[in-house]
Parts: sequence; C-alpha cells; structure tokens
Amino acid sequence: MNKWNEIFKKGAKYKPLNKVFLDKILNKIKETNPNNQQKTMVDIGCGTGDTLLKFLQKKFNVTGIDISEIAIKEAEELLKKEGVENFNLFVMNVSEISSIEEKFDIIFNKLVYAFIEDKKKFIEDIKKLMKETSFFIFMTPVLYKGVTYTPEDKPGIAVNFEETEVLLKNNFTSVEIIHHDYFSTNGDTLTFLIKK
Repeated sequence: MNKWNEIFKKGAKYKPLNKVFLDKILNKIKETNPNNQQKTMVDIGCGTGDTLLKFLQKKFNVTGIDISEIAIKEAEELLKKEGVENFNLFVMNVSEISSIEEKFDIIFNKLVYAFIEDKKKFIEDIKKLMKETSFFIFMTPVLYKGVTYTPEDKPGIAVNFEETEVLLKNNFTSVEIIHHDYFSTNGDTLTFLIKK
C-alpha cells in the first residue's frame, strides 16, 4: 500500500477550498478573459474531492487525479452522493500526467507541489494540459530566505519561494500572486494565478 493510501485510510482531511475565495478567483478569471467560457477543470492531487465538488457546483465538467485509490473512491462517493454526473476520476501519479491528451480550461493544484520530485517536469506537463486561454490555479506553502521556521510553520510541505517563482516565470507568460494565507508564526501559503 502506498503511503498516500495509508494516510487516507486513517481518515486524513485537508483544509477545504474556501467558497468565497473560489468565487473571487473565478471572477478574476472572467474579468481577465471575458470572451471565453471556462467549462472544464482538472484537479491534480484531488484527494477526497472537496474542490471537485465546489467546481461542479459552478457547472464545470471536472476531472480528478490522485495517487491514492482510497482518496479517489471517497471522491467518487462524495460526488455521486451529490447527484452530479459531469466528472472523471483517475488513479495516477503526477509523473504520469503527460499521458493525458485532453486540455482543460482550468488546471488546479493545491498543497501537492512539495511532494513532487521532478518539479521542472511537473510544470512542463501542466503547460501541456493548457489551452492558450487556460488558467493554472496553483496553491503551495512557501519558504523565504533569511526566515527561521518552526515545526508549526509546516516547512515540510513548503517550497522555496524564489526557486518556485523563477521556474513559473520561465515557463508561463503571466504569473500573478493573488493571495497570501498567513498561518502560524512565519507560515505563508501562496495562491498563484497563471496563464500559459
């Protein structure tokens, strides 16, 4: 059993996507690109499906990808319980997303990036999933040079801000930080809104 199956088997629950914040992101996308209707999204590292459900409630056709069969099963149960049908779920490692041929209007990734070994390949694979009009909503805790972090700042799931920003700016035409979620003493989770 992979470690993520073990984690979800123990009933792991992660911080849900805030509905008010999702509305703000989608409104910003609409303002940025008023002539294009966003209809499809993929959540890479979807876990038990909370974010998928919120996008389904916004009338998106959704695809969820996660390495854990247990998480995907829970996501399927959640979505079916809500009576929704426009979804696809796949058990897949993030290193395999380059095999996906479909392109999506929105690519979503929350609190997964720190666990990805080949970050450069991951970012390049994300770009392949995007149309010219697509948006990548990317949420990750970050660490800043010169700051001392404590265990409560969750440095184990955070990545270097400067390295991440350079990688994003080298691969995408527009990289905008639209939100800081401060927690603990020095913790900071950023939300980037990215265009191809």
